[in-house]
Amino acid sequence: MEVKKLKLSFCLLLLAFFNYSFSQEMDYDKTIKQYIIAEFSPLENNVDNTKRGKIQQEHMAYIKSLVKIGNLVMAGPYPTGGGLFFLNTSDEAQAKEWIENDPTIKNAINSYTLKKWVTEKGLFTLDNNVKTTSDYGKLNPNAPKETMQYGQFVGKWNVEVSNLTREGNWIEDKATWEFKFVIGGYAVQDFWERLGKPKEKDNEDYFGSNIRIYNPESKKWNTVWLESGNKSIQGIWTSYMNEQQEIILHDDTKKWEIKFYNITKTSFDWKWDFKLDDGTMQTRVKIKAKKS
Repeated sequence: MEVKKLKLSFCLLLLAFFNYSFSQEMDYDKTIKQYIIAEFSPLENNVDNTKRGKIQQEHMAYIKSLVKIGNLVMAGPYPTGGGLFFLNTSDEAQAKEWIENDPTIKNAINSYTLKKWVTEKGLFTLDNNVKTTSDYGKLNPNAPKETMQYGQFVGKWNVEVSNLTREGNWIEDKATWEFKFVIGGYAVQDFWERLGKPKEKDNEDYFGSNIRIYNPESKKWNTVWLESGNKSIQGIWTSYMNEQQEIILHDDTKKWEIKFYNITKTSFDWKWDFKLDDGTMQTRVKIKAKKS
């Protein structure tokens, strides 16, 4: 145990050394920033290699999920086993919840201890080292967990669009769709960009944007839409995730419905259905999106 304490002390001492060195040459943000450090230590157990390998894969996937939503700043293993997590929170209870959901903790592969660590934000700028969503912002730790329903789309997508004409023909097109965390990480905004082609009849560029925020009281999303060429804001529309993990969007009239479905980490499908006079729904726009 003393050796482990020395390891942690040495790591923090090394960070302090870099902090001091950088501070002599940098004009930096002196805002106090607090983190929780979780130190993992391997436990003796009888878990076979096959199961251990599966748990390790789940562990790595869980790490990536924490990074993606901004909860994990940095992590790394010790050569002899175990390792350190720098968690983007000052709340020990919150840190405990995140760590106890780690597969290696749940399966008694590792034990852990928590320590608070305080630094000036501009020293050893951990926030700038988080390769989460680049220019796409990050989820606020205090935002409703349901924010990730649309937050899962954060990033840039290449989309193939199919539009149904009045004559019943499908016209193919392409566009890009970009999703970002906004409003301090409490909301998701997307940006639609379809560039016109010179030889087309309708060759004007087209831009649009949704802003979506989750309401914990109604357990639904509020959505508004803006587009180039239209000087008004459309909405507020209602959106929610159903039991099939599909995302539904509609207005108060329910004469049309948008659905995100077949959702994976790298692709999703989207369609826009309209209600006909006989009450049936007709799909008039279809999208296949792939992560850029």
